[in-house]
Amino acid sequence: MPGRVTPETTEPMLEFAGDSQRFVFDRDTSITYRFVLRPGDSIELKNGACLCFDAGGSADWQGTPTSTWSDDGRQQNLERDIEVFGHGHIRFQHGSGVSTIRYVEVNLQPDLQLAEYPLHWHHVGDGARGTIVEGVVVKNSTNRAFVPHASHGITFRDTIAKNIVGDAYWWDLPPTDEDRSNNSHQITWDHALADGIEPFPGESGHRLAAFTLGAGLGNAVVDAAAMNVGGGQNSSGFHWPEHGEEKGGGWLFENNVAHHNSADGIFVWQNNKDEHIVNGFRGYANGRFDIEHGAYVNVYDYRNLTVDTIEIHALGWSVTGGSIGTITTSTHTVESTPVTFTDVSVGRLIVDNGGKDDGIPGHYVFTGTGLTFDRVTVESALPGTKVTINGETRTFAGSNKPGHPIGLVDPTQGKWYLRSTNGSVTEFFYGNPKDIPFMGDWDCDGDDTPGLFRQSDAFAYLRNSNTKGNADRRFFLGNPDDIPLAGDFNGNGCDTVGLYRPSTQQFFVLNHLGKNDGGLGAAELSFFFGNPGDKPVVGDWDGDGIDEVGLHRESTGLFYWRNTLTTGAADGQIIFGNPGDRIVAGDWGKVDGKDSPAVFRPSSTTVFFRHTLSQGAADSQFSFGRKGWLPVAGDFGLG
Repeated sequence: MPGRVTPETTEPMLEFAGDSQRFVFDRDTSITYRFVLRPGDSIELKNGACLCFDAGGSADWQGTPTSTWSDDGRQQNLERDIEVFGHGHIRFQHGSGVSTIRYVEVNLQPDLQLAEYPLHWHHVGDGARGTIVEGVVVKNSTNRAFVPHASHGITFRDTIAKNIVGDAYWWDLPPTDEDRSNNSHQITWDHALADGIEPFPGESGHRLAAFTLGAGLGNAVVDAAAMNVGGGQNSSGFHWPEHGEEKGGGWLFENNVAHHNSADGIFVWQNNKDEHIVNGFRGYANGRFDIEHGAYVNVYDYRNLTVDTIEIHALGWSVTGGSIGTITTSTHTVESTPVTFTDVSVGRLIVDNGGKDDGIPGHYVFTGTGLTFDRVTVESALPGTKVTINGETRTFAGSNKPGHPIGLVDPTQGKWYLRSTNGSVTEFFYGNPKDIPFMGDWDCDGDDTPGLFRQSDAFAYLRNSNTKGNADRRFFLGNPDDIPLAGDFNGNGCDTVGLYRPSTQQFFVLNHLGKNDGGLGAAELSFFFGNPGDKPVVGDWDGDGIDEVGLHRESTGLFYWRNTLTTGAADGQIIFGNPGDRIVAGDWGKVDGKDSPAVFRPSSTTVFFRHTLSQGAADSQFSFGRKGWLPVAGDFGLG
């Protein structure tokens, strides 16, 4: 199509295929004209080239309208009939004009450098007003996706960011509250999707987000979805960051959803007095909380929520309408007005704000929520902590929560991390990579210490102290595919070993330990229980002093158990945790002699505890460890 484009600076390589054009840019190129693409056209960038739109330059790229995404992001169409691909980036610079980019597939891998992104508006200011980005897919990017930086009046509609490294929808944050040179105004993310967001190489992604809600005036995110965001403890689907506000610049936030993210659905970490209205948000299946709200004091007004979990850091905000499964309070630093919940269904409140000696007691007010005081659990409360339900106020202080003695083992290097009841962690090496860890009181001194099952030789290696060193006992134990067990199976105060054989769903229980590289002989007890693929766990479920067995179905979170070491149907079952969680058991919460489950969630590196053998959400939780580590539990004798 001669005459469709007239390069004025650097001539790109140009190929014709019927009515289609293929442009190849192998070096930085300045575009100072209206660059037109139509269905069938394509651009390839090479050698990290910048397709840079300078003064007079604009894009008129219009593919064929097609479906984009639906069903909270589960249904996606990633194909478009205009393609931009390769090693490079696109930047609209100061002086460039209004662009229209519709139904284009952008598959660029920029260098990991500042200001090199797949679609980037860089200090275009008011010159960008009226720009439309519609139906565009950015996928497989090595450096973010959609970046309108200090550029105003751009609408992003029906867009998809798929498999992106770094925050997908983002612009540079102001370095201080006073510096507004990075701010963008009247940016709209309308029906925008982010799916599969991962941290930059070598970074934890502590506050990675699909949508970082940056500073500026008149910005909006509506009908958007964030899913499968990786990253660390405070990563999220939607993030309001510190320094991310301009006075009077609260975002319009309506009818958005976040699900299946490794940590939070929404993470707020701001201190300001501007009102923020968050309307119609839905969150589910997020690894930590659907909403984690901090930092100290702010004025957020949540309306018509549908979420399972909220954690409260900041004071002074409110929720009206909708439904919340469990609310957990955390520590507070600055005094403010109460957090209020009005005409919103609330299932449960966990008060746990006693973690800071110099903290501020919170006040939480519930009106017309359906919450009652018998569904308020006080884990820890600073003196003066108040809960008001329908006009009745109760004051709490103190702690009902002993520490959680739980450990994690890094199987790649045989390193153990044992957390004591006071929260300190003891580290030591024991074993070889890929050994299967477990714990028991092998010498009857009251302290649980490491055991290992080495599948390569089917030997068990037991140690009598929580320190680095050689095994104190080693003996042959079962078949290479067996799973080791440990517990007090006869009530004598000493732990021994057992096996679960997944191939036959059979348990073997022994009331003695082997030694001197020998075998164990026949099992004292053997019985059948469970279904193929389920993972065994040992605990004293009924408080009779004898450990029994249970099984955990990692695909669904089903946990079921027997109260005797015999063949038979389950004596009880609950659903606890998410798919992929790894189970252990212990006497958590108020110690009563009865064990209950805890799960380690690799996706968010968080341990969730259920204090009773009953259906319900986690009673307590904390972050610990790394992905790929394996949980162990016991009384470690470490304080």
